[in-house]
Amino acid sequence: MAEKDLDMADGQEEDGGKKSMLLYIIIGIIAVGAGIGGTLFFVGGGSGAASDVEPEVVLQKKANYQNLKPAFIVNYKDKNGRQRFLQIGVSVMSRDPEALEALKIHEPLLRNNLILLFGSQSFSVLQTPEGKDALANAALLEIQTLLEAEIGRPGVEKVLFTDLVMQ
Repeated sequence: MAEKDLDMADGQEEDGGKKSMLLYIIIGIIAVGAGIGGTLFFVGGGSGAASDVEPEVVLQKKANYQNLKPAFIVNYKDKNGRQRFLQIGVSVMSRDPEALEALKIHEPLLRNNLILLFGSQSFSVLQTPEGKDALANAALLEIQTLLEAEIGRPGVEKVLFTDLVMQ
């Protein structure tokens, strides 16, 4: 009789184990289906009304770089009145070929303005990264002002220092 009870208990455990395994499989299939359905809903846009509007595609022109050669070499004084020298290699980035051509044409005026700007700097300010960034932004503003007067638009997006030596 004891053996009969043990056999019945083993059978119930097997049935219970098969039922729980089947339940887990069904829950897994439902979860995967819900994930796929949700993904398709959000990626597909959900409704046909939203797909009627086409997104505006903005194509950005290729960036071009122009080196302002030779490097700028200026002298200036520090706060103690000591003579200092600054050498800066400058490149500009633009997506407007006409602006780069205008920079070539007006290079003497541009070099003059940048030499005056670089010569008015403070040694202690240029030793910091913030000071170098401020100088690059001031040079950008100087170049954009020149281009605005000559071609009617700023034309240059960024000024890059390729060399910077302070002595």
